[in-house]
Amino acid sequence: MKKTWILILCVSLSLSCFGENFPYPKIQKIYTQGKYDICLEKISQKLERANAKQKFWLYCLEMRCYAAEYNQKPSVILVKKAFNSGKRMMYKHQGELSEYPLLALQEFYDVLAKANENINPKDKSLVKGFYLNLFNTFKHPYAAWEMYNYYVNENETYNANAALKEGIDADVALYRKGIHTLFVKGHLAWLRLNLEQGYAQKAESAFTTGRELYANLDSFCILSETIFLLNIAKFSSEYSSPEIEVYHFLDALKQAGCSQSKQLYIGWKSTLLQKYILEKNVEKSINTAEWMFENYPDKFDTSFFISEFLNNIGANPSESDSIRLLLVFQISAYTQTEEKLKLLKQLILTMGEKGEFIRANSIVSLGIRFFPKEIKFMETMQKAMKKSLLEYLAHSNMLSRESIMAYYNLSPKNEETKRQFVNYIEKYVNIKLTQKNYSECFRILKYGFRIFPKNETFIKLQKTYAMFDYEDHYIKNKSLYTAKIENLNVATCTAGKVEDNYQIVFLEMLNYFRRTAGVYDSVTLDKELNNKAQWAALIMHANNSLTHGPSEVAKCYTKAGAMGAGSSNLSLGHNGINALIGQLDDDGGNNSSVGHRRWILNPTKLIFGHGSSPNSMALYVFGRTNYGNADKTTEVFNDTLDFVAWPAQGAFPAALVPKRWSFSFSQANFDSCEIIAKFNGKSLPVAIESRNGGYALPTIVWTLDGDFRGKEIYIEVKKVGCTKPGTYNTRINKTFKYQVSIF
Repeated sequence: MKKTWILILCVSLSLSCFGENFPYPKIQKIYTQGKYDICLEKISQKLERANAKQKFWLYCLEMRCYAAEYNQKPSVILVKKAFNSGKRMMYKHQGELSEYPLLALQEFYDVLAKANENINPKDKSLVKGFYLNLFNTFKHPYAAWEMYNYYVNENETYNANAALKEGIDADVALYRKGIHTLFVKGHLAWLRLNLEQGYAQKAESAFTTGRELYANLDSFCILSETIFLLNIAKFSSEYSSPEIEVYHFLDALKQAGCSQSKQLYIGWKSTLLQKYILEKNVEKSINTAEWMFENYPDKFDTSFFISEFLNNIGANPSESDSIRLLLVFQISAYTQTEEKLKLLKQLILTMGEKGEFIRANSIVSLGIRFFPKEIKFMETMQKAMKKSLLEYLAHSNMLSRESIMAYYNLSPKNEETKRQFVNYIEKYVNIKLTQKNYSECFRILKYGFRIFPKNETFIKLQKTYAMFDYEDHYIKNKSLYTAKIENLNVATCTAGKVEDNYQIVFLEMLNYFRRTAGVYDSVTLDKELNNKAQWAALIMHANNSLTHGPSEVAKCYTKAGAMGAGSSNLSLGHNGINALIGQLDDDGGNNSSVGHRRWILNPTKLIFGHGSSPNSMALYVFGRTNYGNADKTTEVFNDTLDFVAWPAQGAFPAALVPKRWSFSFSQANFDSCEIIAKFNGKSLPVAIESRNGGYALPTIVWTLDGDFRGKEIYIEVKKVGCTKPGTYNTRINKTFKYQVSIF
């Protein structure tokens, strides 16, 4: 398919250098006769006296001469000469001859297609350099597309993805300037890539961007829906994005007016339901079927579901789930309201006894919806549940995050509720501090701050737990920062493995850093991803160099190692936690976009892999997502609603303050963003280093110099471009303000 496309392109453009505008017909004739040496001599003579436009044509023809000679007798020197002529053609006249850059780009494609027919494998680096020069000169999406195809053919997945993203960014930049490139295939490829990998959030971003640029193309909607349909099974696996992200992607299709979005959503949910039943997952089966019954009762076969459920799961799920099953799926079968209300009452009381107050409240809401005439009964149930909740909260040993959240949700919003709410959180945090359960401290305070962001009690509690957390993790684990590796041998290319006990400490530190940043802190390490990362670390160690696309001739090369290298943060010169800290710091000339930090703190990433050698480390950051249950899904989704800053807002350790500060926010655009930093009301000098970029969340990076220990730094992030809620392409500017209290 690709060869056919190139052939058509070559034929359609073969006369582009020799149209009626070509100023040297005699030299043109010499070229067509195949007298390339004479042609090059004539070109050299004419270049001395040629003006800008004439030089463009002469370099164009010179490039063709060298390429034609190469086809007759392949040689590295001729390839270099052809590429150099082409670069001069582009570079000399970029911006000066506004009508020619696209023509130059097309000429390059034509020449390259011919050169590729006879290219020697050892000359591949020249082709790579050609594409890079092509893109760097024009910033044109089709140049990035050729880079993408080159890397795909070379199996360099990481670089291929990066090239495609650069093409998307270039297309958007040209669109903002009023230049329409019709780079539809690039946007669809980026959408397909993310859907194939199960990344619904990135897919939503890809669709939203493409739809904004190509809103008039109905085919963009149709093709996007088709791509999702082909990959629908990916979103019922444990490796996919959380359901809430898939919902947002499909909602974006709906907002854009794509006609099949509803059917796609039903199809996706049906696929999920079949999977959960076969896995004998009672909770998820009932959750999914309940949703379909509520939202699309005409599309849901209740009797078939109950039959499948009982055949695969059996008639002995838990008591609570059994009652819920009867409630949801036999409710329409009962003819007597009395029987239905009996089921409701039994379900609500059972959940209350188990402390599942939020779920119990949702069942009450469901009851109100089904039985609007039985409002008094429902109010009685709510009062009974509230009484049970208060009794539950009165016992400190039974205090839980869910019960505190339920209290606020079920109570009137007044000062007494606020006072009790803060009091319950304070009690709960103090209990968890004695247990050294900093994750629960972090979670309940994050919930509290969402409701009362400036509450003094919460601020003090956050500082207290942050200091204890820092002491118990960052300080006490310092002697364990260097990884312990078993059985690694470069001579025999044996990857070995990181000791199991060390992996436990490494994971604790990874979660500590994520918790400090305010994102989900119960991520895990996967054995398969650990293995790929370990092989990647071996390749880096054996060759004493870093690359995300190791060559097959590299020492100790393996496919698993190449996959690990292409999907990981890489470090050389240190390993384990030392390398992890270095990646968070992201110092150095090539790290201005703090890409390593952004992958580590990506809110939606829950499964990582870690491998280390004596002088290298690979952290597999394109890890799978496995949310396990609805509560985790909600927690992670809530994190995506917040910004991610490093240093983070609130109490923050001085030892972790980097030179480069960063601010990330989902779907944001930082092209016009301004950063204000102050201490004691006085402005601090800010130097912006990077905006946006293609790593995890969109991010702006700036530098602040100085020793800030014991100081409170005020940060204001202005003019952040965000999508207006309820729309898919309406942009608004937002301002974010926060304080970092450095201890």
